[in-house]
Amino acid sequence: MFNLASYATTYNCIYLAGSSSTERIMVDANGNPTFQLDGQQNLHATGGNPLNTWAFLAVTYTGILSNTINIFVNNRSPSTWTQSSVGSTTGGVIYFGNYCGYSGFYGSIANVQIYNASLTADQVQYLYKEGIGGAPIYLQRLVGWWPLNGDTIDYSGNNNNGVPAGITFNGNWAGGYYP
Repeated sequence: MFNLASYATTYNCIYLAGSSSTERIMVDANGNPTFQLDGQQNLHATGGNPLNTWAFLAVTYTGILSNTINIFVNNRSPSTWTQSSVGSTTGGVIYFGNYCGYSGFYGSIANVQIYNASLTADQVQYLYKEGIGGAPIYLQRLVGWWPLNGDTIDYSGNNNNGVPAGITFNGNWAGGYYP
């Protein structure tokens, strides 16, 4: 879930992963989420998102099966990108709302869930319908779950606890988004 307070002139960075910064999820200057892999391949969702409004965002990657990446925003049909070789994701540190080479994130991020398997469209729809306080659904493949409602603890049980830096927690998000 994300809530933009202002549009950046380039991108608002939601997520950055990999030891060489290979994966990024950003929101462009028009409020459209973008997935970037290897610093040059982009998949843009369309439709924009209004400022100061919570939006649901999910990115799925099918990997070896079909090299397909989908971006789901709210209840819209996913933006899809298929390529013969998408590249690889790397391990390392994951940042939420951090600098992605463009800018930081100007707004709020909540209920981040990361899985080591691609969710189906039906599973993504279920998460969307749960709203901002929804729990993870695929517990066997859950890597991390950060509700970000007052702390950076990983509630998945995998001890991937975060280290907050330059953030302010707002404990009022639970009432801020309903599908």
